[in-house]
Amino acid sequence: MSWRNKTVTIWEHDCDSCFSLGPHSDGHHDYDLYWCPTGNLGMATFVARFGNDGEQYISGGLAVIVDTNPILTEAQLRYELVRQRI
Repeated sequence: MSWRNKTVTIWEHDCDSCFSLGPHSDGHHDYDLYWCPTGNLGMATFVARFGNDGEQYISGGLAVIVDTNPILTEAQLRYELVRQRI
């Protein structure tokens, strides 16, 4: 997908499989949002990184984030918008 490296990010992220969905702020933290096709246990995952340290992120798949995490829901919405454009 051609949009992988075109988005500006705030935090370091070392997964070569992830596609950046851009930065996002919830008023408390600044996040970099990603979609990872290989994610947890080989299932697609949305990631929200809020720092450079390895553990400074939250993640979840579609079954986890539906109406439970607004940051990951934002990542899912951005992914759907980008996917429609390519």
